Amino acid sequence: MGTIFDPHDKLDRVYTDEEGAFKLYGEENELFEIEPFIKIHHTCNAKPGCEHTSEYVVPKSKIGGTYDMTYVSLQASSDKDEVDCS
Repeated sequence: MGTIFDPHDKLDRVYTDEEGAFKLYGEENELFEIEPFIKIHHTCNAKPGCEHTSEYVVPKSKIGGTYDMTYVSLQASSDKDEVDCS
């Protein structure tokens, strides 16, 4: 029997180029409306051995189109940032 509720599907995984740019593409057949977000794993302002994960919501108006984040400052923390020092 399959899972009834599947809250988050990983749609793509990429690494930045030498300038920090990246392109993602994702597609999923869902019963309800999707709520896409981008997670960026980085070590900016992290203690040695630690990694930050910053989460950014993709605006609903950009679903099915192009979302240009333009410039993302990983120096500033968001309310959805996580730190892993394992």
